[in-house]
Amino acid sequence: MDEFQEKQLKMMKRQQTCMLITAICTACTFIVITMVAVKVMSVVPMVDDLYQRMVVISENLDHVSTELVEANIGETLKNFDTLITDAGTDMTGAMEKINSIDIETLNESIQKLDEVVTPMSEFFGRFN
Repeated sequence: MDEFQEKQLKMMKRQQTCMLITAICTACTFIVITMVAVKVMSVVPMVDDLYQRMVVISENLDHVSTELVEANIGETLKNFDTLITDAGTDMTGAMEKINSIDIETLNESIQKLDEVVTPMSEFFGRFN
């Protein structure tokens, strides 16, 4: 029986070693799973915030797209081009009218007006 007890003791030591290895592996697995869970819990709020921002951006893009469709950019640009062309034509006409003014005659008229107004201003200046 002594030999049987030694074999049994040897088997129990092996069993104890296997149980110790299993316990260590289980503890390591638990630690790793806990660390991953903590990381995931810290990432979830950031992902939720990112998701909320993406929803807002998507809504804004829909709004802007709708406004761009309603704005009819092509027609607006055509109208703007017509406006610029018409303004150029109007400016040319205005410059022609300005150039057609007889500056010498205008200066003579201003001088004659000054000759008439100066005596009147001196006369009314006496009553001050």
